[in-house]
Amino acid sequence: MDLSFLDQTEIILDAWAKHVSDNPAALALTDERHPRGLSRRQVDELSGRVYAWLKAKKIGREDFVFLCLPRGAVPLIAVLGV
Repeated sequence: MDLSFLDQTEIILDAWAKHVSDNPAALALTDERHPRGLSRRQVDELSGRVYAWLKAKKIGREDFVFLCLPRGAVPLIAVLGV
């Protein structure tokens, strides 16, 4: 399986980091659980917690992470964290 495209994921994360730093209070996501929405800063902090949890479990770049989550903001936050 060719996973060379994974080298380009840094571009996505860099763009997200720029958006967060440019306007951290801007609305990023809404769903049924978060009808008022989550700011870019909140999404970034939550996805950072996902990342930290994975890192603490020694789950790294070459590992597969499967997500089974209900629809809404949470899966998107998890994807950013992964």
